[in-house]
Amino acid sequence: MQASDENFYGLASGGTYGRGTLYKYDLTTFTMLHEFGSITSDGSSPIGALAQTANGKLYGVTANGGDGDRGILFEYDPLLSTYTKKYDFSTNAENIQNVFSPLLRASNGKLYGVTLFGGTNGTGVVFEYDPTSGTMSVRASFDSQAYSSNSINLIQASNGKIYGMNATTLFEFDPGSFALNTKYDFGANNQGTPGYSVAQAPNGKLYGLTLEDGLTGKSVLFEYESYEFNLFS
Repeated sequence: MQASDENFYGLASGGTYGRGTLYKYDLTTFTMLHEFGSITSDGSSPIGALAQTANGKLYGVTANGGDGDRGILFEYDPLLSTYTKKYDFSTNAENIQNVFSPLLRASNGKLYGVTLFGGTNGTGVVFEYDPTSGTMSVRASFDSQAYSSNSINLIQASNGKIYGMNATTLFEFDPGSFALNTKYDFGANNQGTPGYSVAQAPNGKLYGLTLEDGLTGKSVLFEYESYEFNLFS
């Protein structure tokens, strides 16, 4: 991602300790900014991309590490070159564990993500992190296991709602009302496992792919809007 200082920042696997790295690229020079070394204080296995908030700092999550090895949320300050663990997904009062989506910065300035475990049903939650107050909140719990073999990417559509896909469904989360709704169930229709994310086109509709369906074993392209769902070969 390109930050406000016009440099590019990213996360990768590997590094001296084999637990991941955070780097910067300014179109001329590649710089290693942080190596995930201590499992407890640094976390391990960073997920996806970073998100920058209005305070200029970068935020990200790891799949593992932290107290209890269930992942952390971290902050990196490009100005001061400091890395700070902000939240443990292991030993928290909210009982949210194992994040498996990169953070999404929504239009309200807050960060959103999805976990694999925790919540009312023990099957994952949508969480909200406020970088201003440092507050972590569970905003919705999944009814069934939100597991995906790949990390998922959340998007905020033009209607202000957040969309994502897990192992079987396309879901919608409203950051205003905290309502979480399944919009389409691929599993119930034997249409395979959804891919990584959906994208919104200029026509306002959402598009995505399934990795394979249960009928032909091939990938399927789909189109979604609030009142209609279509599948294309």
